[in-house]
Amino acid sequence: MRKESLMNVLGVLLSALLLLTVVIPAFSVAVAASTQYSAADLVGTWRLSALASGPSEPWWNTAVFTAGTGGAASGTSQKRNEPAEPLSFTWTVAADGQIKISVSSSSTKCYLGAGKTVFVCTETFRDGSTNLIIGTKVGDTYSTDDLPGVWGVNSIASGSGAPWWEMGSVAVDSAGAFSGTLSYNNGTSSIKSGNLSIDAAGVITIEGSSTAQCRMDAGKTIIVCTDTWSASNPNTAEMKILTKKSPPYVQPDVAGRWVFNSLASGGPSGGYWYRGVLTIDASGPGIGDAYRQRRRKRDVPEISYHIYRRLLR
Repeated sequence: MRKESLMNVLGVLLSALLLLTVVIPAFSVAVAASTQYSAADLVGTWRLSALASGPSEPWWNTAVFTAGTGGAASGTSQKRNEPAEPLSFTWTVAADGQIKISVSSSSTKCYLGAGKTVFVCTETFRDGSTNLIIGTKVGDTYSTDDLPGVWGVNSIASGSGAPWWEMGSVAVDSAGAFSGTLSYNNGTSSIKSGNLSIDAAGVITIEGSSTAQCRMDAGKTIIVCTDTWSASNPNTAEMKILTKKSPPYVQPDVAGRWVFNSLASGGPSGGYWYRGVLTIDASGPGIGDAYRQRRRKRDVPEISYHIYRRLLR
């Protein structure tokens, strides 16, 4: 398996562990950091999926844009319950993988993963809402052959249906049929089954769902979905990430520098984000010294502190 594919998978598998360390439902995405980045890593077509919690919820945003060699990008963007609109900006990537986007606010921080097919951001809106953004690079072509395997599932919702999360795994066969067991924040679990289809551009359709928008990255190990619930909780937005599994894994696979971004939703504290840098020791069972940043409101400064060896025990 390619190193970048493994790192993408491990990044979101680690997010499931981070999910267990907070009091209210939170969704964490960790991406391994590479030692080399350049402007060429941003060139291509990208899809963006975002979910916000706080005063703006339920809110999601999707976009597709193409970036050239000079850093200029253009495409279209669509927010929940709004028509699509033109999108244009410039962006750059630093040596440490941090991405700067011209249309983002001062609160926005984005990092490109080691596989260079996924970037993740967190930011704060003017009304205090917190937003998690996941960008996935579009591959040359896709087919049903890219779907089979076992996929880890992590989902979170914002809006009237929150607090809510689900986690588990599903197995997908060669025809796109899937089944698996998912667990929920209220302690229950259920067996889920259905059918997936994928077009040549990597857009995935879930049979029976007219609202879910799902996209596969160029590494073909990550699927990101946004959705609006119907029926009992129509004012609920959801983000779902599926990561393709490729066991066996060993401790050294997670060694190195990781950047994580987390979104919390629901509960008495409302929505907020966590973000920071983790360094994982190859010789030990857990996480070494790292920093975590947290902002609940725009007028509260970021704080940082150490995370010690306890997540992977």
